[in-house]
Amino acid sequence: MTPSRNRSVRRPDTIRAALLLTALALAGCGKKEEEQAAQAPPPPPAPVETVKAETVEEVVTRLGLDKRIRMEESERPSSGDAATNQKQLEALVVFFDAMLNAKEDAIKPMLSARDKATLETMVKSGEWKTLGQDVDRVSIGCAGPDVLAVFLVGDKFQGQLWTFVESKDNPDQIQLEAQPNWPNMMDKLSGTTAEPRIKQWMAYTRSSIEESKKPDVPLESAQEDRSVKGEEPASGQPGGTPGKSN
Repeated sequence: MTPSRNRSVRRPDTIRAALLLTALALAGCGKKEEEQAAQAPPPPPAPVETVKAETVEEVVTRLGLDKRIRMEESERPSSGDAATNQKQLEALVVFFDAMLNAKEDAIKPMLSARDKATLETMVKSGEWKTLGQDVDRVSIGCAGPDVLAVFLVGDKFQGQLWTFVESKDNPDQIQLEAQPNWPNMMDKLSGTTAEPRIKQWMAYTRSSIEESKKPDVPLESAQEDRSVKGEEPASGQPGGTPGKSN
């Protein structure tokens, strides 16, 4: 009987030892799983869906605008973020569509105060209605905040330089202001792309103004040129007007 009692006394120790070993084994398994999880490579990133930007032609078509408006993809607005550039692109094609088709209400909010006054004068004279009738094409090119528009009228090229400006009344409204134009200005420009032509235009304007400050040197007048239709440019004050060209 004694041996049986001894075995029954040792049984709890044996059970406790077995439970302890089981607990240690389970703890060891947990650590291995954690180590394996830590060593596992991260999942690959989700594929990024790329959205193809609209071409200028697609924007013109979507907005239902005049097909005479042209712009090289390399010369579209690019001086801001993607949203700003897109907004400026849409504003430009709307602006020149309004000019070509005498849409006074569409273009007026997009003009500087000085150019609004010129527009009102042209509307009263009736000149605004026929301004874009003889234009075969208008080619637009951007460089920074500046925009060069070259109008093809018959076999003549007539240009006007515009600059994006901030609206004093509405920060969200994109506005354009015409830069001084000069007689036979397109003959003074070389190259076929907008950026060098814009630089030449601005340089010529600066040099002409500096030259005018010298004593006894007459200034070649900048003009409010309304010659988009192919008429001879009229002399006027420095500044611009819708369709101002040369």
